[in-house]
Amino acid sequence: MISEQFLEHALSDSQKLGFIGGGPLDQHLTHSRDFLTAIADIVGLDKLDKDFSVVDLGSGGGLPGIPLATWLGKANFVLIESSLKRSRFLSSIVKDAGETSRVEVVNKSAESAGREDEFRETQDLLVSRLFGPISVTLECGSPFVRTSGILIISKYPEPKYNLKREHSAVLEALGLEELDEWSNGRSTFAIFRKVSQISEDYPRRTGLPRKRPLFIVSRETL
Repeated sequence: MISEQFLEHALSDSQKLGFIGGGPLDQHLTHSRDFLTAIADIVGLDKLDKDFSVVDLGSGGGLPGIPLATWLGKANFVLIESSLKRSRFLSSIVKDAGETSRVEVVNKSAESAGREDEFRETQDLLVSRLFGPISVTLECGSPFVRTSGILIISKYPEPKYNLKREHSAVLEALGLEELDEWSNGRSTFAIFRKVSQISEDYPRRTGLPRKRPLFIVSRETL
């Protein structure tokens, strides 16, 4: 088990290296705890046992994946991070914590990993903090989640949208259903359920989801 003391030390090192943004570390941990509360409300903590798998899309400096792996000590985690430097740092945290059998760091682009049988539609839950615009996050994230799985995504920098009204065809191709957002007044998350297998067309090759997004959130979607 990862201790709270170890967690704070690891995230402090991550912040010193520039992998986590500035500001008090407590604020970053609070946001991760909001992820935890959302998971409890939407999925139920009783379901997060040794057979439950969570993928953190674009884990960066370890948020929210490392805190969630600390607090959800039975579930398995996959941390997807394309940066070699950040991946090596995350791997060192996992190794030092003695959690290599439960927490896997994958140094690949999300587009690449999402095409591999080992990861494609194998995860019960996806979390994402700052991976990118919602169109990119959904295209790169949905391939990891099994049918009936859940995606919980921080709703910024695009705070308001209604994709099921304006982009239903895209959601259908990605195998997703948009649910009501979750908010506690401090953090707001977009919630999606995987309702069918994703089209074989997705994700597109590395870099294309950002270069040519499937849709752009505009005033019409607000």
